[in-house]
Amino acid sequence: MNTKHFAAAAFASCTLSLALAAPYTVSPDGQSVRDEGNNLQWARCAVGMRLVNGYCAGATSCQMIGNILYHSPHLKNPDPKNWRLPTAWELNTLLDESRPGPKINPSLFPGTPNTKFATNTDYNGQEKWGISFATGKAEKAGIANHCVRMVLGPIQEGTGWKWVPRRTGGF
Repeated sequence: MNTKHFAAAAFASCTLSLALAAPYTVSPDGQSVRDEGNNLQWARCAVGMRLVNGYCAGATSCQMIGNILYHSPHLKNPDPKNWRLPTAWELNTLLDESRPGPKINPSLFPGTPNTKFATNTDYNGQEKWGISFATGKAEKAGIANHCVRMVLGPIQEGTGWKWVPRRTGGF
């Protein structure tokens, strides 16, 4: 797993000021996070939520991955110039296993639900992989509802990395 270490967030006059270690940079408008190491830009909030005073608020639009792809057909053949579903490898880079849950840095991704997130990586040709931010494991998506965190950038499956599930689930 890829555990990333971050500098602490500093609060001053009710304004969130992030002092983050490379490779992450929060956009000037606070809506996205740039992962310089992987050349990706991440939405800070899950789909359905919006950033309010530095925190992602509102209800997520969690649903079955099949429904996500059916209602957003452009996600099936993603264009790296548009927001898209991440691959399992890409979403895995956000996991921070040092946290009890959700296993993601709350300074970068505030208000992330402690649940499963969708990927666009095939599991068996008919289903997709999902990543649980509650457990830090990859799982066959099946019929369970998944939230979505969009990414922008070149599609990556991981260099020299093979997707091999552990006996107990995950990778």
